[in-house]
Amino acid sequence: AIKYVGEKFQNDEEIALAALRRYPDAMKYVGETIRNDKEIALAAVRKDPDAIKYVGEYIKHDSELLTAAGMFDADHIDSATRKKMMTNSTIKKIVLSTRFSLNVESTSQATRFTKLLKENEHIRQNNFKIYAPNAFDKKTCDPNWTDFDHPCRGTDDTCEYKNELTKEGQPTDNCCWRYSFRRQLEEAKFTGGFMLQLVEGDGLGKGQTIEKQMAEELSLKIFHVIQPIVLNSNVERPFDERNIEEVASAIKCWYNFRDNPLYARFVPPVTALEVIRPGLYGHTINEDTALFD
Repeated sequence: AIKYVGEKFQNDEEIALAALRRYPDAMKYVGETIRNDKEIALAAVRKDPDAIKYVGEYIKHDSELLTAAGMFDADHIDSATRKKMMTNSTIKKIVLSTRFSLNVESTSQATRFTKLLKENEHIRQNNFKIYAPNAFDKKTCDPNWTDFDHPCRGTDDTCEYKNELTKEGQPTDNCCWRYSFRRQLEEAKFTGGFMLQLVEGDGLGKGQTIEKQMAEELSLKIFHVIQPIVLNSNVERPFDERNIEEVASAIKCWYNFRDNPLYARFVPPVTALEVIRPGLYGHTINEDTALFD
């Protein structure tokens, strides 16, 4: 009902809280003042992480809000934790490549997928660190942001914003997103991790296509996770816990094959693109070679 009341009532804190307690997606109908109220926004996001895309622009990248949505991990900006990751052989980095999910017009698939992946028992118990780029607000040396023909591929030779680093050598918010993303891919490669790309219904986004090329240049393992569809239809549906368990099983399977020399002759190279189709087609390698039923 808050959708149809006037602006005065949409900015009334008591009315907004009453609506959000029952319907977190009512965040898209409340007034600008309410959407920029951190405590109210936190209440909505804790109830439904997808509500974060309706949060006001002034607080959208607040670390507490992003943590509540399952998208932020303070480990990625803590230099001591990063150093530990780079020196501890048991910690592996997963770099997510998803469409942007914080705009009102965006789908919520990336936000939901990221939160469920971080909550998965196998991921939690096996020392995986997940980098979700949507949680970070970066700049770009590409005037069009995601122009594939722009030469920047995040290297010192191609990026114009490469000098925006912390004293520890880590990218800052003023870094080009491509330069920052490539650094994450390099860390994933160093730790024995991989890139996981979420493929929504109409394929990779423009930025994802660039991210895929950068990962390929580094010979980094890539998993493509295809958004589930309703059985016997082409209707897309949200990821659920069972789908994420299928993704985790595929990851576990890859590590088992990779680390066991007895299986080396039976599987493609460890950097081969691997496609996971939760809930429908199972798990394939190189788009067409079945790995298991």
